[in-house]
Formats: sequence, structure tokens, C-alpha cells
Amino acid sequence: MIPNGLNNKIRELKGGRENTMPKYYFTFGQGHIHRINNKTFDHNCVVEIVAENGNIARDIMFNIFGAKWCFQYDEGTIDMSYFPRGIMTI
Repeated sequence: MIPNGLNNKIRELKGGRENTMPKYYFTFGQGHIHRINNKTFDHNCVVEIVAENGNIARDIMFNIFGAKWCFQYDEGTIDMSYFPRGIMTI
């Protein structure tokens, strides 16, 4: 479960403008398995983060997953055929 303080930090980083901001996508390596809020995040899925810019999206990833993730993609640049479990949101 994501601690309430971290949820508040994520909301603060996003600035409450999720509907107008770009989407960023993050992947995991083979050994990167996380279980949060009864969801499993691993190499078969992609995390979608809506943020003002890529740096803020990356900060959110580090706050939630630490350094155990692989790549960051801008919207429209990721080939989803490699991720059979699809896109997951936090």
C-alpha cells in the first residue's frame, strides 16, 4: 500500500492538473517486481504517470519504486507489444 504521505507528495508533484498534462510510461527489468495496493508491477506491464514534465514523472517513480525500474518513455514512443499485461496506473 502507498503510504498516505506519499500519496500527498504525488498529488503535490502533479499539481492537480492531471487532465491537461502529458503521459509518461515506465518499464521494469526482469528482476524488478513490486506489489502495491494488491497490484503487481513487473516486466510484463507498463506504469503510466501523468505529470507536468518528464522530470516530475521520474521523481514520482523514484518515490514509489526506488531505483528498481528500467526505462522511461514519452507518450506515443513505447511499443506495447512487449508488455502483455498492458498499462497500469498508480
